[in-house]
Amino acid sequence: MVKNPKRTVTLATMLGTGLAGIVYIAATQVLSGMYPSSVMAASGAPFAISASTILGNWAAPLVSAFTAFACLTSLGSWMMLVGQAGVRAANDGNFPKVYGEVDSNGIPKKGLLLAAVKMTALMILITLMNSAGGKASDLFGELTGIAVLLTMLPYFYSCVDLIRFEGVNIRNFVSLICSVLGCVFCFIALMGASSFELAGTFIVSLIILMFYARKMHERQSHSMDNHTASNAH
Repeated sequence: MVKNPKRTVTLATMLGTGLAGIVYIAATQVLSGMYPSSVMAASGAPFAISASTILGNWAAPLVSAFTAFACLTSLGSWMMLVGQAGVRAANDGNFPKVYGEVDSNGIPKKGLLLAAVKMTALMILITLMNSAGGKASDLFGELTGIAVLLTMLPYFYSCVDLIRFEGVNIRNFVSLICSVLGCVFCFIALMGASSFELAGTFIVSLIILMFYARKMHERQSHSMDNHTASNAH
């Protein structure tokens, strides 16, 4: 168990995110100084290429292997996140109840299986497009861009809600600056997206909004029924 989780988890998240940001910014700056942007855009493994230039050809496979291992570890944590997000959404009434079912160990096996089926179907679609002569890489890139833009919306809402929660005053000056910078970052990400990505993000957001409106209507109806029943007694 984590001692003082309210402070420890928050501090670990902030320090980990800040450290990862510093490492990524420093590494990408080194790469941009070593090669032209056209070379980096055409490369599938820029870090491996830079390692081979600095240390020799033997370093490229080693860096690629470590990168693949890092992806596997990230996949494990991502699957845990997907499973728990489905459970929370099902408990809140936003997802079907099957996503909230867990086994004796607290693992949402059915939700993970459904997520795996949907991801497999998407990969099969991309593979079929590639075999038919379409640009599967472009489709994958567009889908990834839409997924990233969809995460910008809760980030933006969280920043705005932090300002509302803590207020605008000198005591919370640091939180205010971080929230404003977070909102600016979300705006920059949206401005840099393509028209297809923006359209896809808008359509998905409208679909989510419809389900959310239906949920709020059911909650209000249930609250009114309870209020009427209590008045009747």
